[in-house]
Amino acid sequence: MAPQRPSRRKNGSRAKATKLSTIKSVKSQSTAPRPPATPQVAKTAKLVEVDENEKPLEEEDE
Repeated sequence: MAPQRPSRRKNGSRAKATKLSTIKSVKSQSTAPRPPATPQVAKTAKLVEVDENEKPLEEEDE
């Protein structure tokens, strides 16, 4: 019981550190390309919607 407690604490601190570092990296990355990526994302979303609508129709025909 005693040796398990400190190991759990270590895992918890590692998980927290990983989450914080991931959030920081994601924020720094998403903040930079946001302005140029916005119009591209909108176009891509429309194309994806069309593809998604066509795929289920083909599956239903089969």
